[in-house]
Amino acid sequence: MKLLIVDGSNIVMRASFGGKIDPGQSTPVAMGMIDRAYRDLEATHLVVVFDCPGVETWRKKLYPEYKAHRETDTKKWIDAAVADWSRSKMWIESVEGFEADDVIAAISESAKNMCEVLVLSSDSDLFQISSAEVCVCRPVNGGGVSAMTEDMICQRYGIGYPELIVDFKALTGEDGDNVPGVEGIGAVKAAQLLKTYGTLEDVIKAGQAKSCKGSTKVAEVADTARLAHRLVSLDKSAPVVNLLMKLFCLTEGLVLIARPMSDDEQREYIYHYAERLGNLCGQSKPTQHQISMAIRDAEDAVDRMRL
Repeated sequence: MKLLIVDGSNIVMRASFGGKIDPGQSTPVAMGMIDRAYRDLEATHLVVVFDCPGVETWRKKLYPEYKAHRETDTKKWIDAAVADWSRSKMWIESVEGFEADDVIAAISESAKNMCEVLVLSSDSDLFQISSAEVCVCRPVNGGGVSAMTEDMICQRYGIGYPELIVDFKALTGEDGDNVPGVEGIGAVKAAQLLKTYGTLEDVIKAGQAKSCKGSTKVAEVADTARLAHRLVSLDKSAPVVNLLMKLFCLTEGLVLIARPMSDDEQREYIYHYAERLGNLCGQSKPTQHQISMAIRDAEDAVDRMRL
């Protein structure tokens, strides 16, 4: 099983050339990009994740200047895509107060234990979740995708492992999202400091000890650097409703429209269903009818959970 998680907001706005093309024209283009990525990457399952335009995120509350210079309101493009793609019963996800990147990170964290995870986005913030189980892929001009391996990410930024992209951007800042950085610290210097000392906190400690001019400069604005680190870090705890059940039902081919359940309730349901099907499969030659009956029982249980 290969789950393709699409940064819907990113792809939709890319297809619209940053809001220069009407949603009626750009939405089909975005869908075409997703379809091609799905085929090229040989994915078996798909989820498209969106921001919630107009809803204040935790980052904006933490730092009001976050993305303050963004001129294009993405709402009409995202709303058009969600309305169009919802009709196809595609799995679409969003969580109020969180950005799409956070939701992607949350889904990836759970899904990577069940299957291979592919992420489609041109947003470099997502590089931080790259691992042996999660591959971040970027759309390329002219169509197609480019899979960014862990080594490629590390070589591109001069860092030791993908998660250090957070520490790297905390030092350099990020103009696109208006994330503050340390004045005078560019990409080359940031990579050098991280290579020499380790993490942002290690650089700050070195600066407090006056180890070198660069680290001292970072230590002098430690609060700003830590703020930037928090803003760039993806929140894997984004509360995706019934995430465990959605992933489970995706793998089993079940359709779930359930009341919100706690993680414990979801795990209990999954355990009992898996136990029932496991017992059947433990027989020498379970019939297709027996397996179908087990799945039907599970679907009946799902039906009873519907509002």
